[in-house]
Amino acid sequence: MLIQRVARDRSVNRLDPAYLAQWRAYYRNIVERYVAGTLSWTDAHNALMSLGFRDHALKVELLELDKARARRP
Repeated sequence: MLIQRVARDRSVNRLDPAYLAQWRAYYRNIVERYVAGTLSWTDAHNALMSLGFRDHALKVELLELDKARARRP
C-alpha cells in the first residue's frame, strides 16, 4: 500500500495545479449537489465516470455519497 500511495502522490504532484484545482472543484460540486438531492444517482454516476472513476472506486464513491445523503436531515 505504501508503494501505491507514494506512486500516486508523485503522479499527482506532477499535475498542473490549476487543472488539479479545477478537478477538485468539479468533484466537490458533484458531491454537494448529490448530497443535497439536486443530482440524481445516474447523473452522479456519469459525472464521476467523466472524472475517471471506474469499477470498484466508482462503487465506493457512490456508496459514500449515499451514506452522506442518508445522514442529511
